[in-house]
Amino acid sequence: MIKTKDQIEKIVKEIHQNIDFSGVVLIKKDDDIIYENSFGYANRSECINNTLQTRF
Repeated sequence: MIKTKDQIEKIVKEIHQNIDFSGVVLIKKDDDIIYENSFGYANRSECINNTLQTRF
């Protein structure tokens, strides 16, 4: 599972860098969370970062 998480992390970080993605990524398999992370800003003008608790 660690290798899968590392592969997902690499892909998601590349996407974030290439398209300046802001949001949250959650990947589940059945009831297990495989990967979750937040990227970019919840509010760009105030430089407030996204978190896993950010409400959209």
